[in-house]
Amino acid sequence: MSPFFTCTPRDWFLRSGRLSSQGFTLLEILVTVAILGIVMLTALSALSAVNRTSAHIQETLTTTGAAAEAIGWIEADLNAIHVTAASLYRTPDVAEDPDPYGFRCFSGPEDPSDFKRLEFAARAHRPLAPTELEISAGALARVSYFVRRVDDRFVLMRTDVFDLQAGWDPPPPAAVICENVLRLEWSFIDDQGEIHDEWDSDEEQWEFATPRAVQLAIEIGEEGNSRTYHARFVLATAREARR
Repeated sequence: MSPFFTCTPRDWFLRSGRLSSQGFTLLEILVTVAILGIVMLTALSALSAVNRTSAHIQETLTTTGAAAEAIGWIEADLNAIHVTAASLYRTPDVAEDPDPYGFRCFSGPEDPSDFKRLEFAARAHRPLAPTELEISAGALARVSYFVRRVDDRFVLMRTDVFDLQAGWDPPPPAAVICENVLRLEWSFIDDQGEIHDEWDSDEEQWEFATPRAVQLAIEIGEEGNSRTYHARFVLATAREARR
């Protein structure tokens, strides 16, 4: 007798038929569906997290880019600042007109509350509108940074006027430097290292000097989802205090 088990093709087909006729039980189907549901829910959650992370990164990059551009504008202007030398400066009670190259930070009547404007003279004129006068970029101008409310948000704007004695009527063309500004704080460091939140180089309070450095804190974004950026600019040109 052969030691191996043998079966005829007919027996094989009968056994296969008996096995295949059983199929899957209801419990097996339910378990499979449950497992598939868990896998799909996990995949959807992971995809949603990836989308949120991607959106947050994109928003951060956009905000950081806007802050970097605004800080770049301010840095370029402050690097080109022009002040009246101490030997040539005349106090307002002696001179007929205020110093056209004065350095000031104050709250103007048209400025929104909690926002101050910064004004100074710099060789940083940037034409924003056609003019009959031939004034090249980089000419001496009075530069101003200020905040205005546009629709439902605040924007940081910049303007410069080549006529240092000109008024603001009509207002000169202004460029939008940064949008969605929630906070803008200036601070100024004198030659003693003390910090001030305002400045006027024509006032005795500041000893008719200009600051040695300017610090900036700007918050950009939406309420509850914003970022604050800080910068410090050391001025290459400054007028010493009168003591």
